[in-house]
Amino acid sequence: QRALGPYKIAGTSEQALNESQISYQIVNTTTYDFSDRFSLKNIASYVSNKYNSRNDSDGSPVPLFGSSSIVNEPEGAAPQFSEELQLRGKFAENRLNVTLGAFLAGQRTRPKDVNYSVAFGGVSGSKSKSQSLTRAVFGQLSYDFSDFVNGLKATAGYRYTWDIRWSSTQQFDANGVATGF
Repeated sequence: QRALGPYKIAGTSEQALNESQISYQIVNTTTYDFSDRFSLKNIASYVSNKYNSRNDSDGSPVPLFGSSSIVNEPEGAAPQFSEELQLRGKFAENRLNVTLGAFLAGQRTRPKDVNYSVAFGGVSGSKSKSQSLTRAVFGQLSYDFSDFVNGLKATAGYRYTWDIRWSSTQQFDANGVATGF
């Protein structure tokens, strides 16, 4: 094992690999104050990851269980984004705080290569794509009752969320020929 070095394991049919890198991440928070009572806040982010992995699940020199990409290249970008917009106001001598807003988030995966798996020596492959979108609207009220009881505040909120999810998987044989969805 020492002769192989720290990144190789003796006695496996497939050398494990897990490469993950964030290609880039952008986050922006912007607040605009219309007055001392009203403001608009925007929170936006975008992340694009690239990754590659393979493993030998049984840890033996015989290919019983394991998976790997056919080519050890990153599977392509898997972008994620989110956007949140908040309108905030203060009323009743700043005792009542109101926040109204909307939220949008999404993610997409588009693998570059087929992921091959080994089960009891048989090889099969699959390539899965997916996409998701989350949308929401929300509101929150917070009232400061400190005039009646020192430090007492009450908060109530509501959020309505709806999601869209989509995915598909294509199957391949050991020779890389598509066999179905």
